Amino acid sequence: MEFVDLNNFFNNSRHIKTIGQGGMATIELYYNEREDLYLAVKMLHKQFSEDENTLSRFFHEIEACKRLNHPNIIRIYSYGKYKDKYCLILEYMDWGNLKQLSDEVKIISPPVSIYIMTRLLVALQYAHTKKIIHRDIKPTNILISKDGRIKLTDFGVSKIQDLTQLTQTGALIGTPAYMSPEQVKGKKVTIQSDIFSAGIIFYELLTGKHPFLADTPGETLMNISTKEVPLMFEYNPGIILPLEVVVDKMLKKDPSERYKNAFEVLNDLKKVEKYYFKFNVDDFINYLKNPKLVERRIRERLARKFFESSKRIIKRGAEYSTQAVLDAYRSIYLNPEFNEAKEFVNQMLTQTGFSLEKDI
Repeated sequence: MEFVDLNNFFNNSRHIKTIGQGGMATIELYYNEREDLYLAVKMLHKQFSEDENTLSRFFHEIEACKRLNHPNIIRIYSYGKYKDKYCLILEYMDWGNLKQLSDEVKIISPPVSIYIMTRLLVALQYAHTKKIIHRDIKPTNILISKDGRIKLTDFGVSKIQDLTQLTQTGALIGTPAYMSPEQVKGKKVTIQSDIFSAGIIFYELLTGKHPFLADTPGETLMNISTKEVPLMFEYNPGIILPLEVVVDKMLKKDPSERYKNAFEVLNDLKKVEKYYFKFNVDDFINYLKNPKLVERRIRERLARKFFESSKRIIKRGAEYSTQAVLDAYRSIYLNPEFNEAKEFVNQMLTQTGFSLEKDI
């Protein structure tokens, strides 16, 4: 691959700060004065400038991104060499990444989680139609900007189906905690492998728990291969069954039981969204300014929504009491200070003889 001399770019750019550090490269923030643009520059560590495997991954990322032009995939502006370092000049996302957001909020409410996952799934659907499988879907590879954009990055280990595969068959490619069972076993990787990895992220956003994470990478890989996914309701009663069904299908061990493509997941998420409320880009921009505060408001809004649902359902008759109590219980979980809902639940429990511990 032919690389251009990037002296002109760096001569017209001012270094701002280091924004990322990894074993293979650093990510530096530059302000390009000629273009009036902040850009992220991925610089390979000098010791890897002649390492065949590292350069192969670096070139692979360039080749993949050259094929992709999508609003939810990070844009490559240029690539080349500067002072004996290989560099990749990328679009800069000024908020951070999804891991930082989930670390701050812990449990991200369903409307926000669905908003985020929809953007990721749209990006995956596009990449898959271009015959590119990402193979390293994880929260740090999902970038966020203050203006509400969400973009997938780091196609360094992607599989481009009509080119030579990056590594030998059977090698572990990707981040262990977010691998699919077939990746763990060294079997053929397909677009459904990306869907499984996205399912882990979805589960993690909604519950604050990784479904397979253990003390060691080996145990984590074993869990991915064999462990059943714990019910999300146990960690977050605000999750309704139709949403849990979607995530569960994304996380099926057998790819043949999984969604066939990201488009199918998106279709099911549209059906689930109506049970909560739609979150749009303006809502997300406001959310990013103070995630914890907005999360509290969302929980209060959902608590009221479930409470009103409970009151409507109980009017249908005693045979619907279980669902009515469940929705009322959700409202209390989401807003523990919701006294009206507490009184309503106590009345229903007295009238029906239900027990929250035994019957829900």
